[in-house]
Amino acid sequence: MSIKCPICDKIFKEINNSHLSKHNLTSTEFNILYPNFNRYSSPTRNSEKYKEENKWLDKKENIDFIICPICNKKLKEINNAHLNIHNLTADQFDKHYPNNKRLSESVDKNNFKNLTKEISDKLKKSHTLENYINKYGDENGRIKFQEKTENVKKCKNRQYYINIHGEKNGNDIFSKIQKSKGVTLEKYIGIYGEIDGTNNYNTYREDNKNKKKLEYYIIKYGENDGIKKWFEKNNKISKSNRKVSIDKLKEFEVYKILVDKFTRLSLQMYNIDNLDKRSKKYHLDHKYSKTDGFLNNISAEIVGHISNLEIVDQHYNSSKQHRSDIEIEVIREQYNNDILYQERCEKLKS
Repeated sequence: MSIKCPICDKIFKEINNSHLSKHNLTSTEFNILYPNFNRYSSPTRNSEKYKEENKWLDKKENIDFIICPICNKKLKEINNAHLNIHNLTADQFDKHYPNNKRLSESVDKNNFKNLTKEISDKLKKSHTLENYINKYGDENGRIKFQEKTENVKKCKNRQYYINIHGEKNGNDIFSKIQKSKGVTLEKYIGIYGEIDGTNNYNTYREDNKNKKKLEYYIIKYGENDGIKKWFEKNNKISKSNRKVSIDKLKEFEVYKILVDKFTRLSLQMYNIDNLDKRSKKYHLDHKYSKTDGFLNNISAEIVGHISNLEIVDQHYNSSKQHRSDIEIEVIREQYNNDILYQERCEKLKS
């Protein structure tokens, strides 16, 4: 019995990794693109499928192999390549299957957990610019590091697949692979069933939200490093336009939260032009910026006043960065005349 390759229509007894490499695909990528396709014609002794099914006959569970609780496949280790097939990260797997090991004892003996701190630190630095300079010298090290960086960027991106498969097929393959990596409720239900899948998906979403919060970064990295990393990760203040010093970042975050609170109050009380257009394309902008408000000790309720708000194009908002479009005296005057807003602010603060 023979099978036909769905890509090139050639006939084989099995579509092995050697043939897949001619299409510039790994077995994982092929399985994502053709999830219901059987790559093996029959379990002959020379086929990969036969070897896979029989290689564990004289082996012991947990010592020589472990069983994936999702697909029941026997493996030496449940690594990231296998978890990718199930659209899971290692953290997600450990959370959903806390009693399941991801390493057999034979692999665990040589696991990175048993590395010395010195070797572990050396491995972490192996792909840094500093290491390349130490290894190849300043000029050659920078060149080689740049080449490595560019190769990583090119590998497996959209253009990579277009260059190999042509524009239409390349775009289709790239889109399917990217889509398969996404975490969706449908995928969770397919893996865990409707009830557990829905619960696990909601837990995953909640965990992701928490990981974006400043508190998470402070707990993980400590107060100073946590605040710094949080701002850099979330692009709250670009490195090229940083006006607030590192030691003031936590105070600035508190200030912005207050401004947002009074901004919501303003929008509840009043209306502004084009508010219905607010979306990814149109942003709510503070004419006098939060950054300038913080640096100049301007009260948060003044910066959040309706007279300081407008809807602007997202491109303009991005290019504006943290600059102010108006003098604070103009906003302050309208704030001072708005007694009702001031009263509501006092109630909100109490």
